[in-house]
Amino acid sequence: MKVKFLGSTVSAMAVVATVTMAQAAENGAQCAAELDGEAYFRISHQNSTTSPIHPKLEEIVADIGEQTDGKLKLEIFPAAQLGGPVQALEQATFDENIIFYMSAGNLATAGVADYSILNGPFLTPTLEDAQKLAASDLVTEMNGQLSKKGGLRVLALNWFDAPRSILGHKPYPKPEDLSGIKMRVPEAPAYVRTFEVLGTAPQTIPFSELYLALQQGVVDAAEGGIRGMADANLMEVADTVTITDHFRLFYGFAMSENLFSELPIACQDVRLLLDDLGKCQQ
Repeated sequence: MKVKFLGSTVSAMAVVATVTMAQAAENGAQCAAELDGEAYFRISHQNSTTSPIHPKLEEIVADIGEQTDGKLKLEIFPAAQLGGPVQALEQATFDENIIFYMSAGNLATAGVADYSILNGPFLTPTLEDAQKLAASDLVTEMNGQLSKKGGLRVLALNWFDAPRSILGHKPYPKPEDLSGIKMRVPEAPAYVRTFEVLGTAPQTIPFSELYLALQQGVVDAAEGGIRGMADANLMEVADTVTITDHFRLFYGFAMSENLFSELPIACQDVRLLLDDLGKCQQ
């Protein structure tokens, strides 16, 4: 096992708040009491520090420090410093001490292909529809299968961005306009297959490399959330957005199942902060 500890044989992850902050504090205190020593965990995401997700994670880290009297030491690594979601997922399957931000499509590569369904085109017209699906028995069953087949524990899968659109050097008002276009897509089967069906040549380039890829003509266009693309300054190198709302991504966090299982019960009971904050995402 490759967890970095500061004196404990127990791994730890982000604290969970229950419904109220008072309950969260109580759970955090109990979690700290059951840990043998200070524990260290890394939180990985691929977005910049100015993206909406980063300050939310900073809130989590601050709450955890307060609620556990500093016994859970968490550090955020933004901008794919620890690799993209696929690389982070691989680290978690080898029991690295990492909590990683991912999409349902990424999880589909870890032994439960049914996660690709969640990234199907035009699946959830509204945010409420997506939240209902995230809380369904279907998704709960997938999460259980992932624990057994992929060795990963899903901590939350209800962090939603705005529906996705297409950014390029020209508009694409009709499906046939996409024929032959080199389209950057996430490294997830549902995305690749969808844009193959639409006649594009999908390119699974890391998001951190997309600015240069658009600038240098490696890709003609990219699909993504408008807010995320604007935050990455992609509009500097591609100036036309075609509103399509073709995907509403199911984002969330996961970690090693083995490391999660080693947590004291009190620490397992405090994992819901990520889930609670996810309900606030748009």
